[in-house]
Amino acid sequence: MESDVLNRLSAVEIEQPSDIILRQIKALIDEGTLRPGDRLPSERSLAERFNVGRTPVREALRRLEFYGIVRTRPQSGTTVENIAPKGLAGLISNVISLTEPTLNSTIEARRLIEVEATRLAGLRADPVSLVAVRDAQRAHAEAAARGEPAVEEDVLFHLAIARICGNEILHSLTSVLAPGISQLAHDRGSCLEGRALNAAEEHAAVLRALERGDADAAAHAMHRHLTMTQARFDTAAASQPGADNRDGARHV
Repeated sequence: MESDVLNRLSAVEIEQPSDIILRQIKALIDEGTLRPGDRLPSERSLAERFNVGRTPVREALRRLEFYGIVRTRPQSGTTVENIAPKGLAGLISNVISLTEPTLNSTIEARRLIEVEATRLAGLRADPVSLVAVRDAQRAHAEAAARGEPAVEEDVLFHLAIARICGNEILHSLTSVLAPGISQLAHDRGSCLEGRALNAAEEHAAVLRALERGDADAAAHAMHRHLTMTQARFDTAAASQPGADNRDGARHV
């Protein structure tokens, strides 16, 4: 009897603040308040109006820009792209529906995107561009050494590599994944109990290969790091109550 009842129930999905923001922007497009070419209010004004921090606003705008719905220009702000209103509304609906990837799908996507971005960074980086990667690696290692989860520092290291790979699309894809990766790490506790130190050692191996200009070694080191990252997620998940079938029930 109990199993019959449970089989007819489904997991509760909690809506993300960025999805709510996207839905409200879609409503403005549907009603004609926002039209192609219109400029959106500033990030600060939006955060105040939505009564949230800037992070969910920034995530929403980043997703809209990645899918070509808005464009942000320095000193000019964020404007709606020149697409028919119905097309804009449909695109936003699609963006909202693509926000619940599982752990396994996220790791697979990271391997496809970040390994190649790291390989390109190994081919194209110069001593000047590597400064930002080195600084990000140092910040993560120092936070891990202090016993901190260092989740944000970890993500910033990956973004620093993507930024110097010379491919804007790979950089954008990494940026789109970043908020979910950070949230997933916090939820799973994958950087607790000294696991951030292991990640720091793997980051150092990636950096050393980049500094040598060895693209293949850098890509291999990143692949190994992401494989070990998944293992740390699995270890952390197994130690938590109700860990059965967690990959299917929990999302980024």
